[in-house]
Amino acid sequence: EFKLSPDGKKVLFTSTIKNSRLQEAADIDPKLDKAQAYSTEDLMYRHWDHWVTEIPRSYVCSLEKGLITPEKSMDILGEEPFELPTEPLSGIEQLSWHPDSRHIAYSCRKKSGIEYAFSTNTEIFVYDILNASTTRITQGGGYDTDPAWSPDGTRLAWISMARDGYEADQQRLMCSKINFSDSGETLFSEPKFLSASLDRDVSGIFWTSDGKSIIFPSLTDGLQALFRVNAEGEAKMERITPAEWWYDFNTPFALINDGKTLLTSYESLDFPNELVALSLKDGKADELTRVSHENDHIFSRLANVTSKPVTVRTVDGKDMFCWVMYPPEFDENKQYPAIEIVLGGPQGTLSQSWSYRWCYRLMAQQGYIVMMPNRRGTTAFGQAWKEQISGDYCGLNMQDYLAAGRHIKSQPYVSKLACVGASYGGYSAYMLEGLHGDLYDCFIAHAGIFDPRQLYFTTEEMWFANWDNGGLREYSYTPGQEGAAGDG
Repeated sequence: EFKLSPDGKKVLFTSTIKNSRLQEAADIDPKLDKAQAYSTEDLMYRHWDHWVTEIPRSYVCSLEKGLITPEKSMDILGEEPFELPTEPLSGIEQLSWHPDSRHIAYSCRKKSGIEYAFSTNTEIFVYDILNASTTRITQGGGYDTDPAWSPDGTRLAWISMARDGYEADQQRLMCSKINFSDSGETLFSEPKFLSASLDRDVSGIFWTSDGKSIIFPSLTDGLQALFRVNAEGEAKMERITPAEWWYDFNTPFALINDGKTLLTSYESLDFPNELVALSLKDGKADELTRVSHENDHIFSRLANVTSKPVTVRTVDGKDMFCWVMYPPEFDENKQYPAIEIVLGGPQGTLSQSWSYRWCYRLMAQQGYIVMMPNRRGTTAFGQAWKEQISGDYCGLNMQDYLAAGRHIKSQPYVSKLACVGASYGGYSAYMLEGLHGDLYDCFIAHAGIFDPRQLYFTTEEMWFANWDNGGLREYSYTPGQEGAAGDG
């Protein structure tokens, strides 16, 4: 990946270097270059779906020097043995050019080995190309990511989590004033918590051209809506997209027509991502116009499905938001098989997002009713609702699933009910198989956890097992002695 500097004279790009902590068979004998065997004495040796044979790095090179080569490129981390961007999900969006084309803000977890495996402490740094110096802007905590300079370069915004080791902590919008001294020193103010009035996660940053506001998407009550917050003075917050628009809106990329039109992308349970223009009146969206029609030729061949929100009462008296999708030509006087989606994560949300992997419309298109409950642990209903699941994997969220399942199966138009999920959803399917009585008629589990203790021994992301499962505890069990110390 790459980003051109604002002055067009330099390029920032990502590449990889060999992981010196992992030895391959060919390192021992060049004739074994086809062998896929690895040896290491330290973490992290694997991320989810790949062995860490290479480490991502980021470089700057002048475009005035001709062909880009390693000799002409400057490694932003110098001799530091870390990843940039951070594995496994980060990319070039974690590095941001300052308008002066001299400074680069970046997010990096400057840890390695076991310390890296137990920590989510990813910090924000500012790198000075001229003197190859680095200044750390954030101090401790969890993930600090997605740095974005204001248009005039006087402020830096980013997304921050407060607690180290907790990947699902609240994603807060932070902002700090930045200036550079005549001697080249980077000076910064105490970060300001801009999204303090919003008990939801911030998931992207778009500065308005005047630098007075930041627009960002946030999952809120079953939808990903757009919000605006003042970046100067009092951090006043307002929602831009109305709740009656059943779409998920993504981070905007332009504000045009004297600030009256916002360009972004959107999606729903009915269609995948498309470009859209939002007409703004008094700062709020009152009309939308789809700009792209990339998939119309496909969807024109499909019969329409319908979806609606449903509220289900939980066992502890709370209201749980669910989406229900119905098959084409749904007739409530007929009977249909139903699918209840048990979500992975465990943190996540069943909103109006589209997925090519778990495509709920495709399920409904085949004649199924699809029930999508936002049980405890989902992210669009406040931090308390999201955090409850940690340490309670087999507790309230499972009861939430059962409540949703009973609700949909009690409808006269539902015949049989399947429980379907992946990852934590696979774990949920295994757990519900033992709890459900005769509620479910079928279980489908993909990549599910079936032994939480074994997960702790085999995962590389030790912070995950530490936080969500409570870490390694003494375990004792005598056959026939249910509920023994440490059990469950």
